[in-house]
Amino acid sequence: MKHKKSILYELFNPSAAVTLCISIPGFTLMALCLAQVITGKIWICICYALAAYALVICITLAVRTAKKLPAKIMDLPAVKKIMATPLGKKFFGNVAFRTKIFLYQGLIINLLFCAANIYSAVSQRSVWCAYLTLYYIMLAAMRLAVLRKTDKALCYAQELKIYRACGVLLLITNQILTAISVAVVTSGSSFSYRGSLIYAAALFAFYNIITASTNVFKFRKYRRPVLSAAKLINFTAAVVSMFALETAMLSRFSTPADREFSNIMISVSAAAVCTGILIMAMYMVIRSTVLLKEAAKNG
Repeated sequence: MKHKKSILYELFNPSAAVTLCISIPGFTLMALCLAQVITGKIWICICYALAAYALVICITLAVRTAKKLPAKIMDLPAVKKIMATPLGKKFFGNVAFRTKIFLYQGLIINLLFCAANIYSAVSQRSVWCAYLTLYYIMLAAMRLAVLRKTDKALCYAQELKIYRACGVLLLITNQILTAISVAVVTSGSSFSYRGSLIYAAALFAFYNIITASTNVFKFRKYRRPVLSAAKLINFTAAVVSMFALETAMLSRFSTPADREFSNIMISVSAAAVCTGILIMAMYMVIRSTVLLKEAAKNG
């Protein structure tokens, strides 16, 4: 069993040199597929499989590298000077305060996107923008619910209730995401980024998914349901941003002849995203309810 585990670990955690040797041809072949230089369906599937594997090992390499960065960053003279100030000391030393700062950042971005989509929905009478508005409203509501309680001295049971409330809101959000996914497949609507902005969006999406995935597991050790809820909200937003990136790239680089293939790719991704978020939301609700019942019995 240990041998099998070690083979699996080596398969998805190769060295940086091996990752580079696989990633460059993998992403190059994917670009050639998008540019229609490679047209055979079997070859396209092989290229996409190689690109997907390259993406996975790039993410695992980034996570391994990210684990080593905090210690090196803390040793920088500029960071030491910032940590010497009261605000810097609080930011680096207080997890709840740091989480609150990032929640404010996410909330402001959500509200800006919400306002932009409300304007588009009203001015263009766009159902697509209306769906996006609902999604950003729900995301903002979850962040606001956690934000109001992040730095307050709450008992474990109170934090579990907030955690469960976020799970319920996430279940509702998942229904909106399902409607968005159906709209993408059936009506051809999609997320879009102008010009080279799509490449910046890609970098931001990959950064988000890597940091959010790492934080989901890292923050479990604090046994603070409120902090865990905050990281799960960020993870949800990161997963949706990856789905948005996929639809935008397929819309930008595919041709009418690739419409069927694009729909299949988007349908599979949408099903995976919505199912994953549904499972996560149900886990949050069920787990918190069980723990609350146990807490009530123990007095």
